[in-house]
Amino acid sequence: MSQLLNDIDEAHRPRAYPPQNRRKGQGYGVTGSREHAVRYKLGFDKYIKDKGYSDVKSLVAFSGEITLKEFADKKFTEVGMNQGVKELA
Repeated sequence: MSQLLNDIDEAHRPRAYPPQNRRKGQGYGVTGSREHAVRYKLGFDKYIKDKGYSDVKSLVAFSGEITLKEFADKKFTEVGMNQGVKELA
């Protein structure tokens, strides 16, 4: 997954975050399941931290809650993963 995240960053960062407009860029991805959405969010957050980016954040959107085998004692929710930010539709 780390190679995929790197490819996404290299392909989309220059267009999504042009230097003259750094704070306005956006991009999104669609996954096949809530589990994949959670895994991508965890991966993106790690990637952003490892790269030292301070001008990028990731958000995730999915309904309900989900658990992953490797985090059996943790329940993931959209609001929890987005640090309190929820979609207002």
